[in-house]
Amino acid sequence: MYERTRSEERFVHHLGTHLAIFSADNFLGLDDWQIRLREGGAGYGIHPVRGNTRLRVTAGFESGPPAGG
Repeated sequence: MYERTRSEERFVHHLGTHLAIFSADNFLGLDDWQIRLREGGAGYGIHPVRGNTRLRVTAGFESGPPAGG
């Protein structure tokens, strides 16, 4: 990870959420469709991309700031 400079400090702050985005083979067989779920402070979304051959998966949860950050 890169180190923040002093000039960036005023723009960088924790938004209360951690988020992961990744792709996977379309093992669910989604065809121009999406799945979304949010319960409490966590949730995910899955939708097909690249002609329905791949999935874009987004998962996140609410949290306080990371340690040291």
